[in-house]
Amino acid sequence: MKKTILFLAFFFLPLWQVLAILEVKTNLAPGNYNFPIEVYLMANDKDAKIFYYTDGIGRMDTILEYKKPLVLKEDTSLDFFATTKDYEDTPIQSAKYTFTYSNKITLSIEEKKITVKNTDSDVQNIWYWKIESDTINYEITPNTFLEKNQTFILDYTPKELEKIILYSPDKKEKKSQVYKTPPKEEIEKDKIKVVEEVKIENISPTLLEEIITETWWELSPFEENWISLEDESASWNIEIPKSTDFQLTENITASIQDKKTNNWVFFFLSYLLWVAFMSIISYNIYISQRKNNSLKKIFHKIKK
Repeated sequence: MKKTILFLAFFFLPLWQVLAILEVKTNLAPGNYNFPIEVYLMANDKDAKIFYYTDGIGRMDTILEYKKPLVLKEDTSLDFFATTKDYEDTPIQSAKYTFTYSNKITLSIEEKKITVKNTDSDVQNIWYWKIESDTINYEITPNTFLEKNQTFILDYTPKELEKIILYSPDKKEKKSQVYKTPPKEEIEKDKIKVVEEVKIENISPTLLEEIITETWWELSPFEENWISLEDESASWNIEIPKSTDFQLTENITASIQDKKTNNWVFFFLSYLLWVAFMSIISYNIYISQRKNNSLKKIFHKIKK
């Protein structure tokens, strides 16, 4: 019985293969997409060859054999068919793919980087988006996803007045910007706010929580990020951050350099050095006198 079943199976297998209808299809349905896609063409006969063309006509020089997935980035009308070694062809099938890329992908340029940001509410795949200028041609790597407000950063130092352009995968310009070196921030003396009453906190003991009143102070630039404040007698000065927004009677925390305290320390150290110096001299004189007295006693004994 088993031999009969096996014989029938091997006998009818070629017949079923002959009766099978050759088919070919794609892995992705035709439609509109907002990111590049990879289209696979598949036949139900592993020995069949698949051919395709995208010019809408199918001339001999435009019909290509399918060997790897097709990367589609712009509107494409894909025609394809399969054939066997016995020249059994499938009907030509068509699939139309269209692409609409987001207009909410922004571009910004800074001194040493280019930033691409997604301001759309939906997640965007920016694979095959391009950043181009006269000196750069960068294509974003596959499957780079950006969620809302997420950024993609390219390390790059642009030249002055260099125009950077962001292209979507269908080669349409989406954003562009000309780089200009940001101007250096300078403090204009006339625009600096001055206060009449300032409470100083966290400073040296000699000026702890001292209230300075009825005095107009002149603020002047000090180093890079600070402003200095000095009293009229120049006995001390305060360093205040530039970013501090001064308001009338506002309490501020600042570091203070007490010049008088520094002077006292200098005089005290000088006094200690002077005492040490005089002590050494006095000691040397005392030793010398003792030696002289000893010599005199020796000479006196020799004379006797």
